[in-house]
Amino acid sequence: MSDKPFGQTDQGHIVPAPMHRASPLVRAALATIFLLALSSCDTSTADVTVLHCKSAPGDALGQSPRFDAQHRCKNGFDDVGHIRLTINPVTNTVLVEGNGSRSFLENCKIADTANWKCKSTRQVLGAEWVSTQGMIDGRYYSTLTGAGPPDIYQSSLTGIAGTLYRLGLLTAERAFTLDRRLSS
Repeated sequence: MSDKPFGQTDQGHIVPAPMHRASPLVRAALATIFLLALSSCDTSTADVTVLHCKSAPGDALGQSPRFDAQHRCKNGFDDVGHIRLTINPVTNTVLVEGNGSRSFLENCKIADTANWKCKSTRQVLGAEWVSTQGMIDGRYYSTLTGAGPPDIYQSSLTGIAGTLYRLGLLTAERAFTLDRRLSS
């Protein structure tokens, strides 16, 4: 047994204690500092109301374009969801959280937190699927295409229409109509 304080060598140098020997309070404090440092990076967080875009009437295979030029649902929507996005332009990554799941998008092209695009390709059972998620002028959109219909297109409510919907002051249908009028 040495009479030197823990972490001190024979040469008098101080060596940090291994993390597994640190008290739970010290570990919690270090984890908190790490998470605060990570969250203070140049990130932006957005709560988004997601709309699942409908196909055009009479398009049973879902092959018609479902977005207009601003990536809004062209033919209305049939489902509403909510996600939270954390955009980090420094690392070119986006964290998508919602519906009890998280996905981490890497290798994104980020101009700023309101304009970005992430694209990935996967082979599933021999078929290629392309996932594209992004934001144009603050409007989130997402597509999952390939391997034949049905393709999936999602857009979002933005601005005052999205806020009024989240506050419960407008139905999703009225917020959708207001959003289209305001962004025309």
